[in-house]
Amino acid sequence: MAKETNVAESSSRQGSDQVAKHEDSLRWHLKMLRPFIAQAALGTLGNDELLTPCVKASLVKAFEFCTFSYGKLRNDFAFHCVGGLRRICEDLIILKFISTLPLEDQKTLLAADMAHTIDDSMRYQAQFFDTFRLGQPILRGGYPPDSLAHLDDAVDDVWRRHGWPRAKDGRRPPTEQLARRVGQGTVDIVYDYIFRLTSGTVHFSTRALLRTGWGPLTPDHLEVTFSTANMSSYYVEFCKIYGVFLLSIYFEFFPTLLSVPPRVRNRLQRMRVALAKQNRWPEMLTFEEANKDIPDGNIILLALQNVLAEEFKEGFIAKGEKLYQESTKKALRNRN
Repeated sequence: MAKETNVAESSSRQGSDQVAKHEDSLRWHLKMLRPFIAQAALGTLGNDELLTPCVKASLVKAFEFCTFSYGKLRNDFAFHCVGGLRRICEDLIILKFISTLPLEDQKTLLAADMAHTIDDSMRYQAQFFDTFRLGQPILRGGYPPDSLAHLDDAVDDVWRRHGWPRAKDGRRPPTEQLARRVGQGTVDIVYDYIFRLTSGTVHFSTRALLRTGWGPLTPDHLEVTFSTANMSSYYVEFCKIYGVFLLSIYFEFFPTLLSVPPRVRNRLQRMRVALAKQNRWPEMLTFEEANKDIPDGNIILLALQNVLAEEFKEGFIAKGEKLYQESTKKALRNRN
């Protein structure tokens, strides 16, 4: 709960012209990527190779999330879209880890996941419709228990051979653990932030509910009106900034699989720099909701930010890994 203001308005006070310039450039970069994405959206199903179509489908989903955020996303609906960032983030991490495995292990994990999803869908929809919607025909059935048990054994074998000796019941290790394996000090930090940033929009959260109450601050209390629209500009910025951030990581994780040509790599470099030059990325906890004044923009700091932005052009994960390695070496030196 906080007095009435929003992130977008405060961001404009720190340089509205510059913010608009880079936002327009991000929209333009997305537009320029559209032909490549349209080509990447073409694929085939029916053979044994499952990873490539999954990556392509996930990439297209992420791109469509970004173009929607920069186009048709309405302020009063933005809160309900933030959860999409979490789905994109989990796709990235799980698919990236699976891509590091031998082809047969890839097929085992992806095929088993699809089989369990289908079986669970039939079972749970039968329970729901038999309870609340009697008489409506639904698809029933499922996989034979022995078949699923065989798949689970194969999945457990894959996970045990790749670092999870206690794997059982066909369960995938927590995404947080996969993130550390994909990139400790970078990918796990992305996951931790996106996971917590979006949790309030998909899970119960006292804070997430109460922060929708905004209104005038009195000496004794706040007179509030509850609505997700009260922080709509904030959630729009979330979708815009972190949608493009995650989209750019697909091209770091899967450059060969996606056959990224030089012109697209150049476009992505410029898009990353434009994103890094944004004056303000939405924070998880803001000055506004804490009723704190926002620090004035510092010319030297903004200049430094523009210089550092160039260092992210090859990738946010790539640059993050360098920073993590440098900080680790520094910590070791200080310890010795």
